[in-house]
Amino acid sequence: MARQAGPLFFTGTIDDITFYKMEGQYLARKKSSLNCKRFRTDPRFARSRKSAEKFGEASKLASEIYHQLPKEAKGKGVIGKLTREVGCLMREGKSIDEIKQALITYGQELVAIPKTIEATLTVRETKPAVATPALRFKQARYLSKWKVKPNGRLLIPGKMNSHKQNRVATRRRRKSEPELKKDILQSASKECS
Repeated sequence: MARQAGPLFFTGTIDDITFYKMEGQYLARKKSSLNCKRFRTDPRFARSRKSAEKFGEASKLASEIYHQLPKEAKGKGVIGKLTREVGCLMREGKSIDEIKQALITYGQELVAIPKTIEATLTVRETKPAVATPALRFKQARYLSKWKVKPNGRLLIPGKMNSHKQNRVATRRRRKSEPELKKDILQSASKECS
């Protein structure tokens, strides 16, 4: 997969190239020949369709079980674990009622056992030093040296715009004070002679 470079990044498909963002990086790859119609009709994907169907059934059953769990047992990642367990039990050939009973007990085991914490009083003689938060600035990673100015124009380092080159070429160099005195003396001597 190729990385996208430049000041502009795309997501989507243009011709046979798909542009996308993954883990903060912009990448590009060749467009896939797989689509929804081919997945549903091609005999090569028969086993994948069957596996997806079983996963769908396991997910529905796990969802029913999840809603029956006590509030303490619910949380992040629980539905995924339940779906995995339902899938394993379905492969073993257990009935839906057996699966529900097994997983309700499994879900109740997930309930956290309350811990007793004894409160202790500590006295500090000095105040703790308060850490100042470090300022973090967003750093742009440039894959090339081209940059976009705040006004939206493209800045290419090493290449001056033509109007700037003309201005630099026609600009006079400012003379120093001794050079100015010398010029004045020369012009005065020309006038006298």
